[in-house]
Amino acid sequence: MLKAGLALLAIGGCSFATMRAPRGSPPECTESSAAPLIDIAVAIASPFVAYELLKSDGFPQNADGTSTNDGLDQFIRGFAAFGVSFPVWAVTGTSSIYGFVKADRCSRAKRDYQQLMAAPPVPGQYVPPPVMPGPGGAPPQQPQPLPMVPPGPAPAPPPPQQ
Repeated sequence: MLKAGLALLAIGGCSFATMRAPRGSPPECTESSAAPLIDIAVAIASPFVAYELLKSDGFPQNADGTSTNDGLDQFIRGFAAFGVSFPVWAVTGTSSIYGFVKADRCSRAKRDYQQLMAAPPVPGQYVPPPVMPGPGGAPPQQPQPLPMVPPGPAPAPPPPQQ
């Protein structure tokens, strides 16, 4: 039974292992939600798998060989299956939340990067980038920056206080 619980824990938690946060420009990260969805599937399946494993131990037998499969025994096994599933739920639930957050951050970072690259330049003074010296050693002549628009009139002074 312990081996089955450890196997469920090993399968779960995919998001912890596979999701990458956005880094660099353009952002490189994991945008897919497949790992968090696998974590949710493992969390949903874990009590059923644990119950089947507990049930496969066999039911107690009477002296004549008939099964004593009563409702109380099934209830106890079902309750134990849910108890065994709590650590699996904790790991896979936390992992799926982590994975969905990382996937959302990745898609937002990629969207923001695309918007930034598609945005027109801001209005104002344009200063061209510096130019490297030419092959003759003399730097090429740089164009003069455009003049700034003069500021508007100064605000009027406040009225005198009486």
